[in-house]
Amino acid sequence: MPKPDAGPSSSDPLVDEVGRQSFPASDPPAWTSAGIGAPDHPEVSRATLRDLDDIVSLLQANEAPRGSLTGHFPRDWVESAMGSMPVIVARLGGQLVGVLVSLTIEAVRGVPVLEQMLVAYRGEPGAYVYGPICVAQSARGRGVARMLFERLKGELRGREGILFVRKDNEASLRAHKRLAGIQIRAEFSADGVTYVVLSYIG
Repeated sequence: MPKPDAGPSSSDPLVDEVGRQSFPASDPPAWTSAGIGAPDHPEVSRATLRDLDDIVSLLQANEAPRGSLTGHFPRDWVESAMGSMPVIVARLGGQLVGVLVSLTIEAVRGVPVLEQMLVAYRGEPGAYVYGPICVAQSARGRGVARMLFERLKGELRGREGILFVRKDNEASLRAHKRLAGIQIRAEFSADGVTYVVLSYIG
């Protein structure tokens, strides 16, 4: 699989979506998980090639310095990711407003920060890397990140997802802890920055 220019960050985009709100105690409504949308609610489903161009546009529009995604996400990288692991999308009124990518452990070889994450915590057999996740500015505050997360867990039931968050990003750590089942596993440092490794079982 082609590599992004740098390790995809799964921290800041999620904070943008969930760091400023409290989640309801219940799971997302059944129609969101099933991909059956309502006019004022996101429709969540597994991505297909018809979503490819919109996914690329959303990710690239939120790359640093304009946004908080670390790295560059070219079309061939996204297409390759879609072909190997579930990529989950959310649409609102037909417009793509959220995407969550999952990656195999093999796919992140050669990405230094992710390799260091896996040295700190490798996870169980069959584990995968969670992220990047990105929610459009227009859809933040609607629980889209949680819906994407729950759908991905459903697609990869019983498997462990691994991600990292900057240790000094307290809002992101709080936001991730609100997502059911996420636990802190380890810490590592890269380029003078300390990160926390988290994981969950689908």
